[in-house]
Amino acid sequence: MVAISPAIRLAVSRIRPFSRQITLAVAFPFIWMLVSSTRRDDLASSFPFSGSTHYKPVPIPGPKIPVTIVNDTLGGLAVCLDGSPPGFHFQAGTGDGASKWVIFLEGGAWCDSIQDCHNRSLTKLGSSNQMQPYKFIGILSPDPEINPEFFSWNRVVVRYCDGASFSGNKNSPIKVPGQNSTFIFFRGSHIMLAVVNHLLQHHNLRAASHVLFGGGSAGALAAFLHCDWFAKTMLQESQPVTSPSDAAAAAADGAASGGGAASSPSPSSSLSSPSSFSPPVVKCMGDGGIFLDTKDVGGQHEMRKLFSAVVRLQNVSVHQGCLEHLKNQTAERWKCFFPEYFLPLLDTPLFIGNTLYDSWQMNYSFAVPASFHSKDWDQCRWSLADCPWNLLRKFHTYRAEMVKKLQPLMQARVSASVPSLRQAGQEPGLEQAGQEPGSGSRGLKGWIQGGEGVRGGKEALSGEQGRLGSVKRCPHGFFLASCHMHTMALWASWHGLQGPLLSDQSMAQAVADWFFERKEVRLVDEIFGHNPSCPSSSQRRQSKAKQRSNAG
Repeated sequence: MVAISPAIRLAVSRIRPFSRQITLAVAFPFIWMLVSSTRRDDLASSFPFSGSTHYKPVPIPGPKIPVTIVNDTLGGLAVCLDGSPPGFHFQAGTGDGASKWVIFLEGGAWCDSIQDCHNRSLTKLGSSNQMQPYKFIGILSPDPEINPEFFSWNRVVVRYCDGASFSGNKNSPIKVPGQNSTFIFFRGSHIMLAVVNHLLQHHNLRAASHVLFGGGSAGALAAFLHCDWFAKTMLQESQPVTSPSDAAAAAADGAASGGGAASSPSPSSSLSSPSSFSPPVVKCMGDGGIFLDTKDVGGQHEMRKLFSAVVRLQNVSVHQGCLEHLKNQTAERWKCFFPEYFLPLLDTPLFIGNTLYDSWQMNYSFAVPASFHSKDWDQCRWSLADCPWNLLRKFHTYRAEMVKKLQPLMQARVSASVPSLRQAGQEPGLEQAGQEPGSGSRGLKGWIQGGEGVRGGKEALSGEQGRLGSVKRCPHGFFLASCHMHTMALWASWHGLQGPLLSDQSMAQAVADWFFERKEVRLVDEIFGHNPSCPSSSQRRQSKAKQRSNAG
C-alpha cells in the first residue's frame, strides 16, 4: 500500500465531490504530478523527521538572514535552473571567530528529467527569485548555548538551485518541451565557483584561519564532491590575518556594502612572507550525505537509477580520480556521484554525520512502494518502531552495509610526525594538496573490498580512539546514529535537545572534538531501538512500556 502524503490527500479531497464527473483518466495525471513533485521536494530531502509521521520537531529560535544575490555570474554561466543568479546568506563572525568560517551548502534532493527540473525551476530550489530569508539555527546559530563552538564564526548558507548537488556542467541551455521560449540551465559547478569567488573578494574569506566546509543531504553530497577543490582553493587564495579585529572589520565592510570592492590584498602579496604565515585549516563535513548504491527490498537499484539520470542529464562534474578507476568512464560515470566510490580518494579530513536508518533513503530508495506488496512494509518505512521484527531485519542489513562501506575511512591513518592543528595551525590533509587525486590512497578497488563490518556500536569505539599521541591517527570523524531521521545539523538534534546522543555526546560536541583534534571521533550507534535519545515519540512510548513491564 502506498503512503499518501498530505498534499495528495488534499488533492484527493478536492476531487472526491466531483468524482462522478471526473474520470480516472483525467484525475490520475493530476495526482501523479503531485506524487512526482512531492517525492523529491526540499522537505523530503532536508527535513530531519521526514521518515515518520510520529515526529514533532521542537521549535528553535534563530535570526532570519536575508539573501545576498551574486551578481558576478562568471559571464552568465553561474545561474540557477531558471537562469536567475545564485544566492547565499551571510552572518559575520565576531571576536575570536572573526577569521573562522562555517560554509554550509543547502540540500533539497535532485531533478532527473527536463520536466522535473522545469517544475523545480519554479520554486526556491531552482530560482533565486523565490528565495526568502533563511533561519540560522543548529550549526548556524549565533546562540552559544545551542552552538557553543561555532556561534561566533562567520556563517554562510549557500542556496541550492541547480538540482544536481552544485555539480551540473552544461554550458548550453536546455529548451523545455511544450514551453514557448522557456529554457533551463544546468550550471551547479559554476554556481559553486561564483559564490566562493564572491566570498573571497567581498567578505574576506581569503583571510580565514579555519574553515568548516559542509552541507546537508544533497548539500552534503556537494560538500564531499567539492571538498578537495575548496581546500586547495583556500590554500592558494589565503592571506595572513593581522588581527581578529581587522578580519571582523573587513567582513563587516563586505556585508554593509552588499558585496562592494574587495578590501583584502591580492593572493600574490598575501603569500609573500611564508615564514610568518600558516595556511588555513580546512576540513569538510557531510550531514546526511551518505547515499548508498544498494538494492532496495525488491532487488532493484532505485538510487542508482536516480543518480544515473541526474549525471547524464546535467553532465555532472565528478571526482577525476574516481573516473580514472572506472573501466568505462562513460557508462559508469554515475558511480562517482555515490560517496562510497570517491570518498576514499579525498585528501581533506572529513566528518561524516549520518543516521544508519536514514529516513529519506528508507522511503525513497530502499523501501519504495514499487518494490513491495505488503502493508507491513509501508508501515515500516514510515515508522520503524512499529515494524515487525522479520521486516526490521532488512533495515538492520542496510545499517550494516553503510557501516561496512565506511570502514576503510575509519581505518585511515596519518602519521603523528605531521604537525598537529594545535601545534602549527596546519591540517595534514592539505600538505598533499599538490598530489594527483587519490594518490597514496588504497584506491577504489581496495576500498570497496576492504574492511570488516562493524557488528555494533562498542566495536567502533575501541582501538585507537582518543590516542592522539600514538604513531598513527584517523583524520576523519564519524557520528553514525541509529535513528529513523535524515539530517541533524540544522535542527534541535545538533546540540542534543531533540536528537541522538552517542556516548553522551551530541553531534555538535563530536564535530568540535574532531575539528580541533581533541580526540578521535568514531561514534557508531547500535541497532535501532537501543538509543532512547532518538527523537521518535513512538520509540519513547515503546521504551516506557518496557520499563513499566520490567518494573512490574
